[in-house]
Parts: sequence; structure tokens; C-alpha cells
Amino acid sequence: MNNKPLLIGLILTSLAYGVRIGMRYTYLGPLTNIFTDSAFLITIVLSLGTFMGIFLLPLIGKRSDRTWTRFGRRRPYLMVSIPLVSIFTSIIPHASSFTILIAFVILEALAGIIGLSPLVSLIPDNFETKERGRANAIFMLCMGLGGVCAAGIGYKIWDINYHLVFYIVAAIIFVFGVTSLFLIKETPFPDNILSGKSQSIVEYFRNILSDKRVTLYYAGDFFRWFSKSLIIQMVTLFAANELGVKIGVAGQAILVFNLLKLISSLPVGTVTDKVNRKQFLLVGTVLLAGSLYYGWCCHSFVQLSIAMGLFGISASITLICGSSLLMDLFPKGRAGEFMGMNMVFGCLPTVLSLWISGTLIDLFGTYRLIFLIGIISTIISFIFTLLIPKQES
Repeated sequence: MNNKPLLIGLILTSLAYGVRIGMRYTYLGPLTNIFTDSAFLITIVLSLGTFMGIFLLPLIGKRSDRTWTRFGRRRPYLMVSIPLVSIFTSIIPHASSFTILIAFVILEALAGIIGLSPLVSLIPDNFETKERGRANAIFMLCMGLGGVCAAGIGYKIWDINYHLVFYIVAAIIFVFGVTSLFLIKETPFPDNILSGKSQSIVEYFRNILSDKRVTLYYAGDFFRWFSKSLIIQMVTLFAANELGVKIGVAGQAILVFNLLKLISSLPVGTVTDKVNRKQFLLVGTVLLAGSLYYGWCCHSFVQLSIAMGLFGISASITLICGSSLLMDLFPKGRAGEFMGMNMVFGCLPTVLSLWISGTLIDLFGTYRLIFLIGIISTIISFIFTLLIPKQES
């Protein structure tokens, strides 16, 4: 990791996006709850950005693979994304109706999508295989720190003036994100990597999914994301509705999750660089299922906090080790395509998990179902990951 300015820029950008995602996970649900009590409608709003990402993330990733300007390869996308995210985050709490809220959420999500694939692609572009575990760990650590910051902001402020939560988040995104743009300097890629004939969308998907190992990885990751995104986005409402705590306190479940994910990131990254990544990913998946079972059984906020702490450690392992394993599988110069596709297999289950859970919660009247659904999905994820063939040396 000799490119220190790039590393610092990656850290600052990751913090900015971490704060953004932390805000969406922790407080977008309660904000939507002001306009509707329907769990299904709440999950529709929470899934809007993710649904857009299914279609846009791989296309933006592919386009960034073929981009080179005087500002760099990935940086132009961040230069557009960061200021727009800041602006739209600050106007979200001013929605005067459910329809206007949806419009603001869509705008903010679109702004975030523009920069996400290029941001993640900076890692395989600039770090060798032996460094990717640590690089991913630093990335996840900073994303987690941003999430902790976002959850902490609302602890006292939300119940006093929830508008301030969004203003502070917008300011942090802008300051950290814009500062990072002056530090990220990219190395030009050879012309034979940047050039290439255009592919149809069918050829694009077929080309990426032609490798059995990659396909099985994506399948396993699909169901891991189904579990993780469901819990992260619904646990605040679970704590408020099932355990009877205030929203400001309920949001601290996400803070515990992010804090444990943060603390475990660097050790997990170090281990990822030294052990069999597939086996370590399986260990993380088992821990994920165990944390969900404990959450399903919990009846107090303390018990939920313990479950979310274990959930944070398992998320750290599955994210860092999983991303590093995937980066080992795809060819050099096509990081944007493969990471964009990976995000599709994160976005699609996020949307489906929210829609399915919202329907079932309205039907059965309990948010506790999110843990049971997560357990089933994690077991399926374990099976697909177990089937990944050994990588040839």
C-alpha cells in the first residue's frame, strides 16, 4: 500500500458513503413511518434506491471500466455523485407528503448509485491480490465508522428535531467526499483494457456469468445479502414495535452492529490475507445464521444489542472475505463490470427481502419474522458457497 494519498482518499470517501448508507438504514424507515403505518409501503420506500441499483450499478461499472479523462477513471463519477448526494440528503426531511418523499428518496439514491461501483472498483484497480484483504478491511472499517457516526447523530437529536440529523449527515458527506477528490490519483490503464467492442446487455451478463465459480459466488452472496439487508433496514422498526423502545434508542441497534463490524474489520482483513478465503467465508456465514437465531429469540433491547454485535462481526467476515474472494476470480481491468454485477446480487435480494417481509409483517402482525426469514436465507447461502470449486493455481 504505497499510494498513501489514494489510500487516504479512499478512507475519506468510504467514510462519506458510510454515513450516507448509515442514515438510510437507520432513519429512512422511521421517517417513512411518519407518513404511513404500513410495513409494506415502508419497505417500498426503503427499496427504491436498491431497485434502481439493480439496473444501473452494472452499467455504470462497465462504463467506468471504459472511461479515462484528465481527472482519472473512477474519480469523475465520484465528482458528480458526492455533491448531489449531499444536496438531496438535506432536502429529504422536507417532504410534505408520501409522494414527495418518494421523489426525494429516488433523487438521492440515483446520486449515490453514480459513484458506488467506481468507488469499490478503486480497490482491485490499485491494490494487488496480497493487499486486497487489508484494503477491503480498511474500506469496510471506514464504511462501518460512517454508519456508527450516522446512528450516533440521531441518538439525542432525532426526538428533538429529526431535520438536523439529515443536515449533519449531508454536511459530513460533502466535507469528507470533496476532500477525498483532491487525494485520489489514478494510474492510467493500457489502451487494450480501456478499449473493446460494445456488448449487448445479454452478452454482458452471459460473459460475466460464464465462470461457474463466479456464478456460485454470486448465488451465495445473493442470499447473504437477502438476510443482511433485511435485518439492517428493519431492525430499528423491530426494536420500536416489538420491544417498545423509542426510535432514538432503537437506532442504537444499528450503532452496535456498525461498531462491532468496525472493530473486527482490520483483524478480519489480516486473517483474510492468510487463510483459505472460501473456508473463512463459510465460517462467517455460520456466525451470521447464529446471530439471527439469537435475534429471533431476544425479548429485550440488551439481548437485541448482543445479537446485532454478533451480526456485525459476521457481516465483517462475509463482506471483507467475500469481496476479496470475488476479486481473485475476475480478470484485471474489468473490476467495474464484476463489482457492478456483484452489487446487482446485493440490490436484488435487498428489494425482494423488503417486499416479502413487508407483506408477511402486515399479514402476521410481527416484525420478529425478519429473523426467521434471514435464517432460512443464510442456510441457502451456505450451501451455494460450499459448492464453489477450488480455484486453480
